[in-house]
Amino acid sequence: MSFEPYRRIPRHPDWKWEYWDGTAQLSYRPHPICLRREVRLPVPARQRHTVRLADPLGDGERLRSFLTEFWRAEDPYRTVDDDPASEWLRDGLDSSFIRLATPAGAFAEEDGKIIGVVLLELPYRDADVPVPHLSWLSVRSGHRCDGVGTGLLATVVEALHRSGVEQLHSSVSPGNRASLSWHWRTGFQAVSDPLAALGPHARRR
Repeated sequence: MSFEPYRRIPRHPDWKWEYWDGTAQLSYRPHPICLRREVRLPVPARQRHTVRLADPLGDGERLRSFLTEFWRAEDPYRTVDDDPASEWLRDGLDSSFIRLATPAGAFAEEDGKIIGVVLLELPYRDADVPVPHLSWLSVRSGHRCDGVGTGLLATVVEALHRSGVEQLHSSVSPGNRASLSWHWRTGFQAVSDPLAALGPHARRR
């Protein structure tokens, strides 16, 4: 890639672009709003679709395929050529799948087709408290604002409560008002210290 096409790539506030030796490099540099939710409080949701907990072994390939397809059409991946976008997505999913919590997440189906996914990740090993973190929340276009995301959250919160977990963490880009509003409506509250939910590894970055 020459420098001129690199300059025309749309920028995203959560991502940092760099240009090295004719190659565009992308790294995730978020400044998120960190949130937490008490798991003992149920999530009011009307289950309009089939939602079930994810099995990383049995469902792993289906979940990866859905998430790759979904995020390939979202910023910043949709603005990038196939090869680097696929590599970044693969690396991101690999990192998530080796840190899946129990339960690993949930997915919603309609007519045997996945329409929504959420994963639960454990923090890196040097985090103070291994609190599960909501990640990769993805709902297919045409099914948004239809209770799919809330149904996924209700399913994982109930499972976490049964397993004795007390809190669930999440994070949202300040510019993502739709996601932030959804988190407020479903019972999340902001953590006073923006890094309190992330642990010492994140603090040293």
